[in-house]
Amino acid sequence: VARDGIVWIGTRDSGVDRLDPETGEIRHFRHDPSDSASLADDRVYSLLADPQGNLWVGTEGGLDRLDRATGTFEHYRHDPDDPTSLSDNAVWVVFEDRLGILWVGTESGGLNRYDPDSHSFVRYQNDPNDPDSLSHSRVRAIFEGSSHSLGKGIIFNR
Repeated sequence: VARDGIVWIGTRDSGVDRLDPETGEIRHFRHDPSDSASLADDRVYSLLADPQGNLWVGTEGGLDRLDRATGTFEHYRHDPDDPTSLSDNAVWVVFEDRLGILWVGTESGGLNRYDPDSHSFVRYQNDPNDPDSLSHSRVRAIFEGSSHSLGKGIIFNR
């Protein structure tokens, strides 16, 4: 539920639904291959309504941000030639911490920190040669502990 009372529902294969509880109106957002501003993929794994009114959608096809005024999506996707792009297109979790930082957990690309000024990402991934790196690059859930640390709250699923 967003701060404005709108209920957002992500589905495993039918995109995102928007329910206005006051009017009962339901609006469907789906992937349309002929429309580049539609939802990236109908397989939705995570939703986050942030305090600025953005709806972030983690899908099998990347991370999307809904422009609620136009009903269109801005896409953030993995680009193998750009180390500041999203690390993997399968986005399992989108999380905003107490400082307002957006974190994105992926199926095999680790954890990403979003930089809103540059619209880019900093990646945190497993490096078998670095004992201080993530223990695994599959991130399915994120929890912020009382010490404002994400390190012990990231859930890896092997």
